[in-house]
Amino acid sequence: EPTPNAGAAPFGVPSGGDDERDETIEQILQTVHQLFEAFSNSDAATFSSLVDDDARFVRTGYDEEGAPEVVSYPKEYFVSTLTSAKKGHLQERISQPFVQHRDTMAHVWCRYALSVGGEPRYTGVKSIQLRLAADGGWRAVNICDTIDS
Repeated sequence: EPTPNAGAAPFGVPSGGDDERDETIEQILQTVHQLFEAFSNSDAATFSSLVDDDARFVRTGYDEEGAPEVVSYPKEYFVSTLTSAKKGHLQERISQPFVQHRDTMAHVWCRYALSVGGEPRYTGVKSIQLRLAADGGWRAVNICDTIDS
């Protein structure tokens, strides 16, 4: 008896050969890069347009006693921060993105580095969940990160 989806590529991997570029993955990565470019340029309007209204930003880490800690921020926290920040004061770069997608849902796992006023502040890993919007664009719905340093 055949196995459902036998021969299908794993999530996030193009179904063709190794040389094939997956257009959806490229669109998802473009959205994520635009999001971080808007953040680094203090472009609150573009940032807001790429983030779902109900999006949640979560920072995971450890408190002073070493216990796991989770802090959550609404979208408006970042929009207001970007509105008042000078262009280039906040710089966040991502690297090593791994993209998974299925239908109208996507996930990007990547490393990040945040600098404030030109000084390195944090590095870690980001987990970004996105949804496909009615206009065909992708919107971030959840962004969760760790702080490695």
